[in-house]
Amino acid sequence: MSTRKQHKVAVLCLVLSLAGTVGAQDPVKPVYIESFRKGSSRVTETAYDVTLNASNPRSKTRVLDANGRERYLLTFEPQFGGPNDPRFVSWHAALADVRHQMYKNVLMPSLDPLEDKLQVWYLNPSPYALAGFRAIRVIKVENFYCSLQVTNHSFVGTGDPRLASITISVRFLNNNPLNEGEKQ
Repeated sequence: MSTRKQHKVAVLCLVLSLAGTVGAQDPVKPVYIESFRKGSSRVTETAYDVTLNASNPRSKTRVLDANGRERYLLTFEPQFGGPNDPRFVSWHAALADVRHQMYKNVLMPSLDPLEDKLQVWYLNPSPYALAGFRAIRVIKVENFYCSLQVTNHSFVGTGDPRLASITISVRFLNNNPLNEGEKQ
């Protein structure tokens, strides 16, 4: 076979290989961590969606314990492109314990942010983010679970990494949502 034909065959094989890889990519795998916050508290189960954008960039939701008392506060705060750039590059989720002011974000595996290897609370569309942007993020806090998943988003423009909007599915449950398909 001539060198030119070998080259064409090699290029064709590469193109077919890449096409097969793109079409066969696995969906983003769920991310599971356990919070540093341990205890026996359970929650009033709830599920809702939060849509954040320029007209509604922040969200605060009270989380009730199993007895109906306010126990936590879930917030979403935008991260901006820079000091003079009001466009959004990501959002941070935080679950604060309203009874203990020192626990500002129990969605982390450690009180030391340097020990947080996955940053499930950081909703970042960058391909270099530690947790996949659209991954189901499940965090066990005390004796309940917080599940976050980006279900929809849009960018400012084609090729622009800044976000115009983001929709997050939020669930608070007393059983691990990753085990929902298993027989009880």
